[in-house]
Amino acid sequence: MAVNEKSRSMAMKPKPAKTMTEGTIWKQILLFSIPLILGNLLQQMYNTVDSIIVGNFVGSNALAAVGSSTSLICLLIAFSMGASAGAGVIVSQFYGAGDEKGVQRVVHTALMLAFILGIVLTIAGIIFSPAILRWMKLRKKLWTSQYCI
Repeated sequence: MAVNEKSRSMAMKPKPAKTMTEGTIWKQILLFSIPLILGNLLQQMYNTVDSIIVGNFVGSNALAAVGSSTSLICLLIAFSMGASAGAGVIVSQFYGAGDEKGVQRVVHTALMLAFILGIVLTIAGIIFSPAILRWMKLRKKLWTSQYCI
């Protein structure tokens, strides 16, 4: 009976976590990059399908309105990616130092900052949409297609 309990306790032990600093570097980087590549691929597919549907079913003015907002959306996405990469660096430093409380604190701070900035940028986008559209030199007839309040 002691052998059975020993084998059961050995089977229940979780495997130690493997970090990116262990094993073959190219394999770790490849496995890490797959979700990033798939995310970018899905975003591009969404944009393509969106353009096809809007262009075919709504009209050319709507397609022009959607297309004109692309650069602004890409700017916001790039800002968000930069901020998350910066937060990732800080999390990595605390993780590497073995400071679990520091990791939790940084993750919670980053999530709260993202939430607050999301609200602020949404409100600023709604308020400043007309000015932004003028700065982009968007034709007036596309403005009503560009934003809804």
